[in-house]
Amino acid sequence: MRIISKSPFVFAPLPSRVRPPQRSITLILKGTFDIVENAACTPAKDQRPLSGDEVYLDEIGRSLAWASDLAPFKPHTDFFVLGSFHQPGGVAAPTGWASFTLGPLHKKLAIFGPRLARQLGDKSVSVSAPKPIASVPLRWEFSFGGLADRRNPMGMGIDAVQDPDSGTVIPLPLIEDPAHPIRTMKDRPQPANFAPVPSAFEARRRKLGTRDKRWSVFRAPLPPKDYDPSYHNAAPNDQQAGNYPHGDETLVLHNLHPTIPMLTTRLPGLLARAGVIRTSGSGVAAEEVPMHLDTIVALPDEGQLVLTWRGVTRMHGQIMQDDILVMQSEVEALDSPPSGPSLPDRMLQEYQAGVDAAKSAAQADTSFALGEILKLLSKANLPPELMKAIEAETNPQVVYELLDGHLTTIFDGLRARLPPG
Repeated sequence: MRIISKSPFVFAPLPSRVRPPQRSITLILKGTFDIVENAACTPAKDQRPLSGDEVYLDEIGRSLAWASDLAPFKPHTDFFVLGSFHQPGGVAAPTGWASFTLGPLHKKLAIFGPRLARQLGDKSVSVSAPKPIASVPLRWEFSFGGLADRRNPMGMGIDAVQDPDSGTVIPLPLIEDPAHPIRTMKDRPQPANFAPVPSAFEARRRKLGTRDKRWSVFRAPLPPKDYDPSYHNAAPNDQQAGNYPHGDETLVLHNLHPTIPMLTTRLPGLLARAGVIRTSGSGVAAEEVPMHLDTIVALPDEGQLVLTWRGVTRMHGQIMQDDILVMQSEVEALDSPPSGPSLPDRMLQEYQAGVDAAKSAAQADTSFALGEILKLLSKANLPPELMKAIEAETNPQVVYELLDGHLTTIFDGLRARLPPG
């Protein structure tokens, strides 16, 4: 099986069961782009490889540093921001805000410096003033939550800790939803962030469906009947687009770039296309696989944008290598006029040209080998009639049979002249 990417981007197949029990193949195309201010993003020199979930390994916690690229299917488009809030000009202040706009998606976060809530003797609560901060990492550890809060067990605002100076205190979140700020210690607002949601958080975990004993006995390893494929959408619900983007939308980031308070850029305006050539009876057939832009990741601290397109095609056989001969991807500008043969037709033409070239190469190798054989046989003092027949032959099998017949005749004659025993 050949995997061909006619673009600088990473292209790979993933065996899947998008509509179980039917086997399928998910084609994934991942492109890394450099952010260009007030213009379309451009392909980056170094392309990020495909990756599964990656978590931070530091003292802050274990939230997602990268959400898996290896989803079999996403019914919606995810948008994340992986990075940090930055105060304009880098000047520390006790509060701030960050926002993004991408097509119809818009979201804003309220940012606070570190602050502590402390229970007073009269049961009232004292909250310290937020300390000035220059930046805050966009991680769920800094959003509302707590160990017993299934929405965000990594968060802050519920669990008490021991502070050397203030005794028992509750660190309050640094990142909040400005529409639902914490007003009392009894408030339990929805945790807010721009980052991908870990699979263990309630918003995603409940979509796995009912995995009880009945499921494990009668249905596993297929997913439960109440399984929701949007489990693979790792963005917060308000960062998911119901319709796949066109691919040339404007993206505006406020206070998310280290030096540009309002960064405006555009998606690269590319259309991803993919196709497969598969066995079909005694021949082959080609088909185009529709590709959807279902993941957009902004990394403003690194000046990059990552786009992932995904498409699904049925697998006719049990083994991918026995069913699919060629997988191919390419990209073209969204405004490119259609021209020339269709993608399946071009794939078949190139495939046939490759087959013909392989045949020609094999024939050339055979001719060369026969020529070398003739050089050796010319020194073997073969009968003229046999040598003439061999020189006129282009089929190695026939040459072998002629030589084999000649040697058989010689050995038969020797056996006839030798005494028995």
